[in-house]
Amino acid sequence: MTKSKHRVLLMIDDAEVGGGQQHVLLLAQRMKRFDPHVACHGAGYLVDWRKESGIPLHPLEMSNRPGIGSLLSCRRLLRQLKPAIIHTHGGTAGFTGRVASLGIPRRKAVHTYHGLHYLHDLTSVRNKVFRLVDGILLHVTDRIVCVAQSDVDLGIRRGVADKAKTVLIRNGIDTEAFQHNRGERIRKTVIGTVGRLHIQKGHTVLLKAFAAVVKAGRELELRIIGEGELAETLGAEARQLGIADLVDFRGAKQDISTELAEMDVFALPSLWEGLPLALLEAMAAGVPIVATSVDGVREVVTDAQDALLVPPSDVGLLAGAIQRLVEDKALAEKLAASALSRVRRDFSVDRMVGQTESVYEELTEGNG
Repeated sequence: MTKSKHRVLLMIDDAEVGGGQQHVLLLAQRMKRFDPHVACHGAGYLVDWRKESGIPLHPLEMSNRPGIGSLLSCRRLLRQLKPAIIHTHGGTAGFTGRVASLGIPRRKAVHTYHGLHYLHDLTSVRNKVFRLVDGILLHVTDRIVCVAQSDVDLGIRRGVADKAKTVLIRNGIDTEAFQHNRGERIRKTVIGTVGRLHIQKGHTVLLKAFAAVVKAGRELELRIIGEGELAETLGAEARQLGIADLVDFRGAKQDISTELAEMDVFALPSLWEGLPLALLEAMAAGVPIVATSVDGVREVVTDAQDALLVPPSDVGLLAGAIQRLVEDKALAEKLAASALSRVRRDFSVDRMVGQTESVYEELTEGNG
């Protein structure tokens, strides 16, 4: 008699384009030893792409201001599905799912931090509350997953993770999905970046660096892919710098591989990072990379071997690194080839999924 697979409910609040959503989708699509279900908002990128694989999806509205309605809806879903494991992603789903699952027999709770961004600023009352809540929820969580060693260390230091419960599973991607023919360039040189329009991602620094390279006489185009609260502010900054006609704010894109294939240099000017999926994707696409030397980035690439790394917030050094890769094609090709080899070796989706399933197996051992 074939043993039935344990059911896993993957929960994330927002279904729009984002690193966490891609992570959940890959887990659900590639899982072999467990029966995956997904709970998220009822419309968006994750819902649309999930349909292609036939993975069961359960619409669940989760508010950023937790209320009794979200908790009751989630608890009804848990009682209906009876998952062996509830695996939450992101702060809103992490709160809703773990609180709603309290008292449900034989459930195991796993929570993944896709970057502990709020811990980088504990001056705000809001972030202090988040830290307090996550510290309390740690006591009812069976495993904490961090996607970068720097987040493991930070989480333990700030009391939202502990050594006994926390595991490191670095992000992985489907590297083959980014293998486009890059071909010859017959247009302006394209500098590109991918990421939500948030202060963390350092877009202001990139705009200033790009303006400096343009003033040095280079014919360039800057493509900024992503959405966020800084859209209007960044547009105004581009106009103030006199480069608005050279900057293309392209919004969020589902097919990032096509966008990356058209870039000559990928820039990641982040002020801090967990373990950025966009960086892995640029590596897999064979794009030469300039990035800031922040925690999560240093876990992925080595300076002058896989990419050029510069200190965060340094406009001059970022501009210099971009110009160097634009001018030195041999160096650009060497770095891109090394980065491609590294992402294939160390950051495959199969490794990420396999390590995650091993966590599930450890938690469900003996729960037939």
